[in-house]
Amino acid sequence: MDLEDEDEDNDEIVLQKLRGAGLLPLTADYDITRMRRELKADLNLLQPLLKGLMGIHSYSDAKVVRLKQLFDEDRIFEQGGKKVVIFTQFVDTANYLYQEITKDVKDRETRILTGNTDPDTRKRILEGFAPKANNAPGGTLPVEILVSTDVLSEGQNLQDANYCINYDLPWNPMKIVQRVGRIDRLMSSFPEVTAAVFLPEKELEDILGLLEKLETKIQKVADVVGVESTILGEKESPKNFNALERIGKNDSSLLEDMERSAELLPAMTPFQFILSYMKKAGQEKLESIPLGKRSGKSSDVNGIIVFYRERKNLEGMHLLFYDFDKGRIEHMNDVSWIFRNASCAEGEPLQIPVSGYEVFRQFRIVDGQARNKIVTEANATIDATEGLKIKPKNQHELLETLLTLFRDGRLPKDKTLPVYDMLLKQNLVAWEADFGEFLQEYKITKNADALLSSVDSLIARYKIEPRARAGAKALDRNALEVIGYIFLSKSGREFPLLPESEGREEESELGGQTQISRSGRLDGDTSLKNWAKP
Repeated sequence: MDLEDEDEDNDEIVLQKLRGAGLLPLTADYDITRMRRELKADLNLLQPLLKGLMGIHSYSDAKVVRLKQLFDEDRIFEQGGKKVVIFTQFVDTANYLYQEITKDVKDRETRILTGNTDPDTRKRILEGFAPKANNAPGGTLPVEILVSTDVLSEGQNLQDANYCINYDLPWNPMKIVQRVGRIDRLMSSFPEVTAAVFLPEKELEDILGLLEKLETKIQKVADVVGVESTILGEKESPKNFNALERIGKNDSSLLEDMERSAELLPAMTPFQFILSYMKKAGQEKLESIPLGKRSGKSSDVNGIIVFYRERKNLEGMHLLFYDFDKGRIEHMNDVSWIFRNASCAEGEPLQIPVSGYEVFRQFRIVDGQARNKIVTEANATIDATEGLKIKPKNQHELLETLLTLFRDGRLPKDKTLPVYDMLLKQNLVAWEADFGEFLQEYKITKNADALLSSVDSLIARYKIEPRARAGAKALDRNALEVIGYIFLSKSGREFPLLPESEGREEESELGGQTQISRSGRLDGDTSLKNWAKP
């Protein structure tokens, strides 16, 4: 943990130091037999995951395909520096990109730089990629594509090139500035440089909220010291301090000084928040919170966030929000939205919009609808006509469109069923952008046959094959346990109550019995009081 705090933005450095760190001997205080047994159990869990990952082919990796397309679309090797540097955070990703690029882009000299590259090789690669900036001797082998980790993100002169690609996003936006700063330097001869950024897919962004956090941090920097040029597409807001005089004197060390002074604290993910709380309050106190814990806070919406788990299934987690104003369930498993709206400052007062037994009656109504919703989606069958399984947005819309066209008699069964079956059985996230294009074209042309043909051609082109479905048991609504729920209510506004008729037949189950909380914070308030039956 000390190493992580010291070099939190450079995984390579942390791993290198860990490899060289000495291990303390295990004493009699450790249960070595149990440790070995649990390590073997972990390996048994990881092996199938590794096997599944090894079965993924690069031709179905939409991200690396898009990277290669970018070379041609932006005519990178025909304009400006005729060179490109590609940054990624991880050594494994760098090695993977290097293999893929050298396999398909054979007419361009490609090199890779990581923390594992020895100093002499590193010097030759940098001189080959940026001979002018590094005063290289004549006859140096030219390098046109440079794949690098953040080992090159600070203090290197690469301004012979004018195109930088961020293949992934770091948690600190200043890392992006530092990466681009390798080519966007005071001594550059180019009137402009280009920085391309790969953004996370929607499903990953929903979980991590990475893009949102970066934009927030960038805005904070802009408010304090200004942003000289756009980082993620936001508007520039430069502020002038004492830098102009040094720029006028061609002081090339200015950028390094600014980079070193511009570090930002990374915002916490939900998982980091929980780990931080465990360090502060202790795991025992966190685990002592009973199932069904309720809370409430002021918000700009009226509703309840509920968190369920499935009995005997560690991966069976379900989060949702019931909007009282709209009268429906929203934000199913939208971790970033739910965490953002449920979290609050330590000491923020508890605010539950209704009192007495009405609190539990309102929750009971929502609980009944929520269980039905979760069970319907979890148990959707192949030929489902109600409640399709959760899929990426465009894939879900494509499924519904094909089903509608088939029902209307505009598509034949023999051709539609195999495509529909494939889309229903798998989450084809890698082709989400393609599905969006197909749908957009259909909305313009209304050509059902062309839509089906486009999807069928994509399946054939990438050799997508159906995966065998696991023989999982159907989820029963009584298998769902409530971990906790929190009321969100508009301050000073009347809370719209649900009528009894909407949930009369449903019973709320909180760990097998109905329970209530007499305290009520899920965040910083660690005073966990006793529970009582209503």
